[in-house]
Amino acid sequence: MTREQADTLIRQLGTAIGMAELALDEGGTCLLALDDDTIVSIGYDVTSERLIMMSPLDAVEPTAAVLHQLLVANFLWHETAGATWALSPGGEAAVLQSAIPDQIDIPGLQAAFEAFAVQARNWNLALAAPGATAATAAPTPAAGGWDPTLTRV
Repeated sequence: MTREQADTLIRQLGTAIGMAELALDEGGTCLLALDDDTIVSIGYDVTSERLIMMSPLDAVEPTAAVLHQLLVANFLWHETAGATWALSPGGEAAVLQSAIPDQIDIPGLQAAFEAFAVQARNWNLALAAPGATAATAAPTPAAGGWDPTLTRV
């Protein structure tokens, strides 16, 4: 995928989700705030020539117990709906990430974004809840769906 194709896809995604102003910046990234604690970044990776979605788990300290749970959730992607957890290069945050397939249409991109946004928000809410433990925090797909009214650029 070229940068121009990525720009077009993001503009079309913005139109599809009711955010006509959505666009990649000069660095190839756009940020969407889903709520006060959940941010989704969509960026164009020049090296792999594809779009990548990322969401840091900023509200939760990446303790050994939390990282263990996130690694378990990565197994066969059952608890992450196809996304993958990683630790940021500086080790300050766990990051949910997912690559967008090269040959994707707008309905597919919208579905991928919405599924990713739901996972990111649900994990943030589950792990940041008072008394949450890593063993009980895994959100279920039914824990809350996509709500476009919560999203802002």
